[in-house]
Amino acid sequence: MRLRTIFRRFTLAMIFPLVMLASRVSAQGDNKAAPGVAPTFAFPRDAGVHDVKADYGAKGDGVTDDTAALQKAFSDWSNKHMEIVYLPAGTYLVSDHLSFYEWIFVQGAGHDRVTIKLKDRCAGFQDPAKAKAVVGTLPVNHGDQMNMNFSTHLLGVTIDTGKGNPGAIGIEFMSHNGGGMEDVAIRSGDGSGVLGIDMRAGGQGPAFCRRISVAGFDTGVETSPSVYSSVFEDITLSGQKVAGWRLGNHPLTIRHLTSVNKVPAFVSPEAFEGGQLVLLDSRLSGGSNEQAAIDNSKKGKWGDNGLFLRNVTVEGYGLAARDRERDVTIAEAKDEYHSGKTLTAFRSKERSLGLAAEETPAFPWEPLSAWKNVMDFGPVKLDAATRKPTDKLWERPISGSDITSALQKAIDSGATTVYLPHGMYLIRETIHLRGKLRVLQGCGSILIGDKAALGDRPMFRADGPGSEPIFIDRVSTPGTDGAGQLWVMEHAGPRPLVILHSRWVNYRNAPGCGKLFADDVCGGPWLFTHPQQAWLRSLNVESDETKVHNLAATLWVLGFKSEGSGTDFDTGKGSATEILGGTLYEGFDANRPCFVVDGGRLSATITIFWSRPTVLKETRAGETKTATTGKGQRRIDLVVADP
Repeated sequence: MRLRTIFRRFTLAMIFPLVMLASRVSAQGDNKAAPGVAPTFAFPRDAGVHDVKADYGAKGDGVTDDTAALQKAFSDWSNKHMEIVYLPAGTYLVSDHLSFYEWIFVQGAGHDRVTIKLKDRCAGFQDPAKAKAVVGTLPVNHGDQMNMNFSTHLLGVTIDTGKGNPGAIGIEFMSHNGGGMEDVAIRSGDGSGVLGIDMRAGGQGPAFCRRISVAGFDTGVETSPSVYSSVFEDITLSGQKVAGWRLGNHPLTIRHLTSVNKVPAFVSPEAFEGGQLVLLDSRLSGGSNEQAAIDNSKKGKWGDNGLFLRNVTVEGYGLAARDRERDVTIAEAKDEYHSGKTLTAFRSKERSLGLAAEETPAFPWEPLSAWKNVMDFGPVKLDAATRKPTDKLWERPISGSDITSALQKAIDSGATTVYLPHGMYLIRETIHLRGKLRVLQGCGSILIGDKAALGDRPMFRADGPGSEPIFIDRVSTPGTDGAGQLWVMEHAGPRPLVILHSRWVNYRNAPGCGKLFADDVCGGPWLFTHPQQAWLRSLNVESDETKVHNLAATLWVLGFKSEGSGTDFDTGKGSATEILGGTLYEGFDANRPCFVVDGGRLSATITIFWSRPTVLKETRAGETKTATTGKGQRRIDLVVADP
C-alpha cells in the first residue's frame, strides 16, 4: 500500500494532537538488571505510554481474570498511530480471545517477566475444528484480507495456552508494511493445541519477527497465501506433533532457525506459484532417517514453492529436503542449494555472494534515571503565533511543538537516552546526533521535517566522534508539504547507526561514516555514495524513483519488499549488494529493470508480483545486456551479476 495514503485513513483527532499523558505510566523498577540478565523494559511516567495496571486496573497476579482490562486497553489504542500499551511484570490470566491491531506496540516488560496465560480447560478453546487464538493482531471478524493492518507489534511477552485447551492457537499474527514480533515465547502448558503462530490471513507482510520460541502444539507456525513477504531471525521450534512449520504461498526469509522435532521442520501441504523459502544459517534436528527435514514435494495447481538453502545443518533426517522431484542432500543444504535456474545477463558465478552477516547491536535499554525528556528543554508550542504558513502536512496545519532547539539541547546536555513523549513534533534545523547520546527514543512519535527550512540539509545528522552505536527507535518522519526531497538521516560520523521500528525514513551516507543497521524500517530512498558496510533487515521502500542506490558500499539485505515503478537497486562499480528474500510488488514498466548493475556485484533471491519483464540490466566493460522474464506473479530463485 502506497505510504502517502496511509495517514489519510486517520482523522486529525487520531494523529495530530500532541499526546502528553503525564503520570500515566507506572515504570517497573529502574530498568536495572544483574549481569547476564535481560533488563526490564519500562518507560518513564510521562512518556505517553499506557500501562495496563496503572491505567486499566489489570492485576497480573495469575488469579484475577484480566481479560476485560487488557481488551479495553488494546481497543482504546489500536488504529491510532504507533501508540504503546505497556504490560508490567506479572501473569495476566485470560479466558477469551484478545485483539489489538494497526499502528500499535504492545510492549511487555520482558518475555521472562510477562505471561498472558489462558485458563486451564477454558470454554471456547476445546474444539480443534473451531480453533481460537488467545491473542490476535486483527480485528474480530476481519475477513480473509487485511492489507491495511500497518505496523502492529508485540514485544517482550510469553503467551501460554494453559492445560486442557486442545482447540487453542497461541497467536493469530498479522502486520503489513512493517511491524512484527520480538522477544516473544509461545508455549502450550501440556503440549496440546492446534497452532503456535497463525499467519494465514491474507495481506501478511512485510513484518519482522525475531527472538521467538514456540514449544508444543500440532504445528509451530503456519504461513499461507500472501503476495508480500516476512522475515524471521533467531527462531526456536520444539515439540510439535505434525510439523514445525507449514508453508503456503508466502515468501519467507528465515535466518538462525533451530528446530528440534521428530516431525519435519517444514511441510508444504500445497504449493502455489510465487511461494519461496529462503533458509539461512539454521539447524534442523530430531527427525528419522526415513524423513526429509523439509518436505516441498507437492506441486500446486498453478506452480510450486521454491527453496533457497545456505549453511543449513541437518541432523537425524535422511535428507535435507524433498524439493518437488529432487532430493536435496544434507551436504547441499550445508553449502548452498536453490530450486530452478539462475538468472544472469552475462556469465556469472551461479551462487549468492555470501557477504558477511553481522548481528544488529543489542539495544541498550538504560536505567530510567538516564532518560531525559525533550519537553524539559523548552520546546515551542505550535499555535497561530508560532506556526508558519508552510507548517502543513497534507494541506492541514501541524499541531504539537517545535522541538528544534529543545532536542539539540537535550542531546548536548550529556544525556545518554533522550525520549520524546508520544506526540507530534516539528524540526526546522538539522539535529546533530553526537556527544554521549546512545538512544533517541521516539515512543512512536511523528517528527515532521520543515522542508522549506531544511532544504537539502538532513533532519538528523550522526556526526559525532566515537565508536559506540547510536540507536533511533520508534519514530515516523514525514516532511511538510512542498516540493523537493526531505532527507531524514545523514550518516557522517564513525559511530555505527542503528535504526529500529521506524516509518518514512530515508538515508544517505558521507565520507568516513560508520556501519549501518536498519531493522523493520519503511521509507526511502537509500543512498550509499561512499564506502560503508550496511545490514538492512525487513526493509520496505515504495517509490517511482530508484529505491536503493548502492554506489560504493557493501550492502546485505535480509528481506526486501517494494512498491512503485522505480528501479529497486542500482549497484555501481566497486560495490556489492546481496538481497536474501523478499517481494517486488510493482507496476508493469518495460523500460525500468528491477536491478541495475554497472561494474558492481549483486545477488538476489526474490519473488515478483505483476512487475516489469526486465529483471536485470548489467553493464560490463562498456557492454550492456539484460535478463528478462515473463509478466505476472513469479518466483526468481537467484539473480546474479558476479563476474
